[in-house]
Amino acid sequence: EHPVLTMTESEQLWLLECYQLIRKRLNRPTPGRYMREATVSLVRAFYFEICNLLDVRVPQSNSKTQSRAYAIFDQFIKLVSQHFKHERSVEWYSSEMCLTPKHLSEVVKLVSGKTAGQWINTLVIIEIKSLLMNTPLSIKEIAMEMNFPNQSFLGKYFKNTEGISPSDFRKGMPG
Repeated sequence: EHPVLTMTESEQLWLLECYQLIRKRLNRPTPGRYMREATVSLVRAFYFEICNLLDVRVPQSNSKTQSRAYAIFDQFIKLVSQHFKHERSVEWYSSEMCLTPKHLSEVVKLVSGKTAGQWINTLVIIEIKSLLMNTPLSIKEIAMEMNFPNQSFLGKYFKNTEGISPSDFRKGMPG
């Protein structure tokens, strides 16, 4: 309903500063022991800054249908955030939420513009990239952590989405 929102110049500069801070953190030559946790915290703070901007600009709808759709989406995102390392099927999430997979995907697409499967895939890929960039774990260890049957499955999953193998992605990182 609100595809374009206008920000003031100061809001734009603030978000740009937040974004640049995340980029600086990711480009540090020596990651450090708590690199991942610090980066996740910065990304969360950035997300909440955007939510605050949206909250001020987007009128709250009184529609029960829309409220229900947003409630389903919120529940879905919370579940995915907790379980994406081990569960990648829309069917599993829809079952947990007592919905059909089709209904879940339709509601998620209506609210966010992406299907449930796309959201799951996005979170999985972001986590794999984070592990490749910020940990010394081997690709085999990452496959185990992300609940892939083996390194080959992880490689195919990653390459299908990113167009590059996990090892090539890791080699191509700045540093």
